[in-house]
Amino acid sequence: ATSHPFKPNLPLGRVLRNLANSAMKVLAAHRSEVERERLLLRRRPVRLTQHTKTDPADITRELDRVVEEGVAFDLEEQDLGVCAVSAPIFGPGGEVRAVITVVAPAERFGPQERQRLSSAVKGSAGAISRHLSRSSSAAIMTPTC
Repeated sequence: ATSHPFKPNLPLGRVLRNLANSAMKVLAAHRSEVERERLLLRRRPVRLTQHTKTDPADITRELDRVVEEGVAFDLEEQDLGVCAVSAPIFGPGGEVRAVITVVAPAERFGPQERQRLSSAVKGSAGAISRHLSRSSSAAIMTPTC
């Protein structure tokens, strides 16, 4: 809880199943093309705000960009006034195991802040991914009794 006007509005257990938020974009971007297409066809994108992308071709291009750049953004697409940046955490086999996200009010997510936060999120996700890979290979190489 905070006295600041920007407050978390996600009820406990809220499930986000659309591609308007950065975490889902990361997860969808690292799926096969067949799975991506199934995601877009099974659940037509719904406009949640005036910033939500609903054209499957635009979403596909954005998912390709997410893979290329290593981060996904939500620029008031899920909720007005709320922006986010997410990056994938990879497991030892190269599969996405988790997503790390930073959420900020739109007024504190300008181009400079966006760049700074995306670098921090990518760096943190990379460090966690490297740790998972080292932990996994150490566990495999260490005999147990």
